[in-house]
Amino acid sequence: MTTRNIIAIAPTSAVTVLLKYRETEKADFKIKKLELDIEFLQTCKNYNIIPKFLQFKVYNHRFTDTKLYRSWLFKLLNYEIREKTKQLAYESAKYPLLLQELRNFTSFIDFNCLKCLLTRNNDKDLVKIKTRHLRKLHNLGLTPEYEVESSKVIFNHSNRKLSEDETKLLNLGLDFALPCKSPTFAEHFLAFERLCHTINNCQIRDNSESNKQRVVEKIASLANETFYDFKRHRHWLPSFSKANHNALKSLKNDPSIIITKPDKGKGVVILDKKDYVNKVNVLLSDHTKFRKLDTEPFTKIIQLEDKLNRMLKHLKDNDSISLDIYNQLRASGSLPGILYGLPKVHKPDIPVRPILSAIKTFNYNLAKFLVPILKPITTNEYTVQNSFDFAKQMSTISFENPVIMASFDIQSLFTNIPLKETIDICTNRLFENTDNVHNFTKDQFMKLLKLSVEDSVFMFNNQLYSQTDGVAMGSPLGPTLANVFLCYHESKWIADCPSHFKPLLYKRYVDDIFLLFSDASHVNLFLDYVNSKHDNIHFTSEVEVNNSLPFLDIRLDHDHNTFKTSVYRKPTFTADRPVLDTEDRVLEVLAAHDHVVLVVGMRFHSFQRAKGLAIKPSFATKNRRCSNAARRKYANREKRTGFPSASKIKICLPGLSAFSSNFSDARSTGTEIRRGLRAIKSQAEALPQERPDEKAPEWRPPVMKPRDLWRPTLPGRHRD
Repeated sequence: MTTRNIIAIAPTSAVTVLLKYRETEKADFKIKKLELDIEFLQTCKNYNIIPKFLQFKVYNHRFTDTKLYRSWLFKLLNYEIREKTKQLAYESAKYPLLLQELRNFTSFIDFNCLKCLLTRNNDKDLVKIKTRHLRKLHNLGLTPEYEVESSKVIFNHSNRKLSEDETKLLNLGLDFALPCKSPTFAEHFLAFERLCHTINNCQIRDNSESNKQRVVEKIASLANETFYDFKRHRHWLPSFSKANHNALKSLKNDPSIIITKPDKGKGVVILDKKDYVNKVNVLLSDHTKFRKLDTEPFTKIIQLEDKLNRMLKHLKDNDSISLDIYNQLRASGSLPGILYGLPKVHKPDIPVRPILSAIKTFNYNLAKFLVPILKPITTNEYTVQNSFDFAKQMSTISFENPVIMASFDIQSLFTNIPLKETIDICTNRLFENTDNVHNFTKDQFMKLLKLSVEDSVFMFNNQLYSQTDGVAMGSPLGPTLANVFLCYHESKWIADCPSHFKPLLYKRYVDDIFLLFSDASHVNLFLDYVNSKHDNIHFTSEVEVNNSLPFLDIRLDHDHNTFKTSVYRKPTFTADRPVLDTEDRVLEVLAAHDHVVLVVGMRFHSFQRAKGLAIKPSFATKNRRCSNAARRKYANREKRTGFPSASKIKICLPGLSAFSSNFSDARSTGTEIRRGLRAIKSQAEALPQERPDEKAPEWRPPVMKPRDLWRPTLPGRHRD
């Protein structure tokens, strides 16, 4: 072949290589773009969000909130995903052939260079597509990058420095979980078996065996259907990648740290394991409350189970309990309790509060059984049921003379309750006027009560312990025994209190006490008085500041001897943590004070705060649904409770619609109306005035344009 022929062929071969390269580059870009599009659509499907390009118009905007409209939107979304998936499969099958053709026209080195160039060029455009998808998700109400202050959620008191990925993951909170890939066989069917067991013990209308068998067969069919037809969710989230998995594994496998929740709130606390263990061991070193056991846990549990079962069999033989109650309380396969500590991040040196997880312990069911029996002696004239009850009582109280508000708190109430004394108080009060309570004699009930609270064994740091005095936090009988003990003593303490510093009002919720005094000097006098009444009980006090005092989750303000209530959030309050569903987030904030916000003046405050969360850019699409859901929730409550609502008043003045105003707070409506009317009057006077000699223009109806006659609203948008 001559040189002339080579020169003539070379340009043709270069053009062919260039065309093949461009074709391969387009095919590679198309495949990667389809993958990103499918990922975007799947993200929308997972979070029940419809992309805007699928939201078709309807002649009436009200139809956009119907189930039928949304069902068709999801059908379109599923169809789009299927079509994209088919197109991806077709392009993926064609792509290797294009690569092979390009390889045939080039050398090995040239092919690899062209492939690197192809990847680099496409990656630049793919970054733009990813950014566009993130922007669309943000506009639809889903923000993968959560805007949250880490200092308000994460309390890192360890020597480990968190990476950026670890910080973002921990910002999600300890309640965050990935979708289940598949149900566990044993857990799934055991739940349905428990349901069948419960139905057999229920008194139903048709109690025949044939009817029960028919119900059991339907439940079995449902169990099989839900298990074998379970659709495996992808172990994937838009903001969760393989790097996030590795970051979580790194935190989990670090033996030098402990990750837990704080004593108050829902944040994340990280402590050095050595410091954590030392702080709990300091609490366990109190030999008056705890004792270390050298026996094997299994041997000790068998002994305690046998002791309880023999007592229950004796009661069953004497017809004190039925066979069903015997089977319910009988201990088998029990485990020792698990002790852990919750850090008090709002206090210096980060002390821990000991919590005992008593589930599956030998006396757990017995303790739950005794709670309703002891309930009648857990209240008196000084106790309040909850924040709502307290706020309702305070709204009706007034005094002629000035008063001082104070709150008392009992230090470590549960662990300081004397068990023997409390058991005697329970039995004496229950059997004060009778010899038989729920078929139990006084001696039998005392033995059951001792079995339910004494001999509590638990594990900490692979060591077995026994609690010899006090009630563990986490035991079902903890709050009950605390209330019984305090109800008995506080009645005597207040009755015997000297009149010159006796409180005007005394209200208690478990270990928190609210008091009113006629003078500030009486607070310390009464504090010294109650601290001297019992060796185990010690009180601390807090006095009002600027006529304001927090109590429970309520802030009380008094002016001219009348009290006003509002919602109080402690410094460790973290209910504003980011969650993925906007409606759940807003309603969670409302539900956090659900029992308080029904009080006049408090409901509107919490609702406005929740609505303020919903109008942020990332939550704008569901704001209308959240607001309507919350209003429906409170409207139903108002029908039952009869409390007036802090309604929203719209004032429209004829001829001055542009100056009309909305007034939200019912308490200050009169002031706002007067202020608004003054503003309207001043602005109206500034308008051009008609001269007397000028003829008024003839009124004509406005010309309606087509877009004014019908302007549908897409889902998630607000009408003007």
